[in-house]
Amino acid sequence: MPQKHKRQQRMILYSPAELTYSTYDRWRKEGENSMVKLKWTQYCLFPITFLLCMAVLCSVFAGFRNAAGSSTLSIVNIKGDRSVLDDIVIRGVLQDRYHGLEFEIRNEKSNRRFQFYESEMEWLEPELRSPNQLQEGNIYRGEKIYEYYNTEYVIPPEAKAEITYQKSSDENGSEIVKKITASDRADVYVMMNKSRFTSNNRDQIRFHTDVWMQNDSKPYKKTENQYYNESGDLVSTSGDKVQVPESFRMSGDNSHAFVRLGGSIYFTVLSTPNHSGTGGIYEAEEFGKLWIFLDGGEQTQTGKVRTVTTFPLDNPDKTVLGLNAVNGKLILSTLENGMLVLRAYDPESGKLLDELEAASYDPSDYSGDFQCFVEGSKMHLNIPRLRERETGDDSSRMATQESSREPAQEPDQQSTQELTQGPAQEPAPELTYLLVSVAFDNDAFSLLHRIEGLNLEKGELITSYPNGMVDSMDEAGGKLFVFAYITREEDRQNLPDDSQKPQHYLLFVFQDGKLLYQGEVMNDSDEDYIAERQGYSIYRDLGSDFQYRRFHAVNVREEDGT
Repeated sequence: MPQKHKRQQRMILYSPAELTYSTYDRWRKEGENSMVKLKWTQYCLFPITFLLCMAVLCSVFAGFRNAAGSSTLSIVNIKGDRSVLDDIVIRGVLQDRYHGLEFEIRNEKSNRRFQFYESEMEWLEPELRSPNQLQEGNIYRGEKIYEYYNTEYVIPPEAKAEITYQKSSDENGSEIVKKITASDRADVYVMMNKSRFTSNNRDQIRFHTDVWMQNDSKPYKKTENQYYNESGDLVSTSGDKVQVPESFRMSGDNSHAFVRLGGSIYFTVLSTPNHSGTGGIYEAEEFGKLWIFLDGGEQTQTGKVRTVTTFPLDNPDKTVLGLNAVNGKLILSTLENGMLVLRAYDPESGKLLDELEAASYDPSDYSGDFQCFVEGSKMHLNIPRLRERETGDDSSRMATQESSREPAQEPDQQSTQELTQGPAQEPAPELTYLLVSVAFDNDAFSLLHRIEGLNLEKGELITSYPNGMVDSMDEAGGKLFVFAYITREEDRQNLPDDSQKPQHYLLFVFQDGKLLYQGEVMNDSDEDYIAERQGYSIYRDLGSDFQYRRFHAVNVREEDGT
């Protein structure tokens, strides 16, 4: 009989209790062996997995580091004498929301430091403020308080106004009366708002200035809707703010209407030749509660303001461009009498310290865009001009001559052409640049640089928003350094979105009103746009300018640090 069969026979002789105990004992031993294996898995497998993950992360990090260390970052000559960069150090950071590459370029060599960002608190000079927002220190690194500036137009009681009414009914049969007020005058109010990120509290200064706009055609309009119930009782009222034609008011960036100096906020009214009355510089002394003025009507003021100085706006072509702080003083930039005029005021006494007619400028050329870069006692301005293109050049004359040789078209042919091609369009205004650099020391101005134009080649356009804005201006070694993003005509084809067009970061160096050198800061940040150009806009919904790498905080110093 086989051995297996004999064993089965012996097991039959066991009692049920013995059989149960033996089976339990065997299962218990097997369970103990399994627990030993499980404990080994717990205490050994996790460390091994952790070490493997760390190895992978280190490899990835090393890859990023190597990529950063080997990334392209150098200055390639375009034209001019490169020796102007001798003994010059260019510093800045190339960054997006995830990492930054701090760099330092000295002649032909560059030093770089790569850094991953764990949060937005580590961004270097993020400059993410809106056009009308003033940061207190760095909004992402210090006290999370910021101020922002707005203007509002109000029709005063003494204005000559015409009121018309339009009646209608809603779906419930209730009457709606639209009240339209057209006025010949609108007064300017300034709102300075202070907000904290840690709470919903917001304080405000609402200040009725002595500046107004007046026009006999009554272009200033306010619309109100009055709602009545079935009994004819007024239930509620809603209305829009006073609307002022854009051509009458100052448009563009209003961040230059206010500035922080010595812990205080100073502001002015950016005005155009359409404004009248008395302008001024004011200090925000005390903020009031945001909603106080609502109880007293739209013309109620709140907060406390100190008048530093005033000036008349009677000059028919006067335009107030901006207010800046340089070397502890307040600098007001204006266009008047065909000149760019800078005036320096003492912030405490309001005393006029000095004034400078920096350059000739036709106020009709002003596009509404104004840039100012301040470093210590130096102030650098970019004021783009919009001028009508001259039609008397050789190309225009040749086009005119060619058209004169063609036979006259029949009336039906002319109408067909207008229908298919549209009427002849006037040439677009030409955008040029006025670059001015001044120093303010010992309560006196000195003109450092005055440049007309950036010497762009045909087909090159500055792409910084808004168009005409440069990225950075700085002065070192008696030379003016200007950085700007540009696109070239051959790169813009088949790319309808401006953000997708290849951009080149150019450096311009000027001295004595002349271009000495032009180069391109070569880098690989344009690769960030490849996916979007292919139709993959994975970052577009993030709503941040920091989705792709850009240059920030670029500055220029002499080698010895002066």
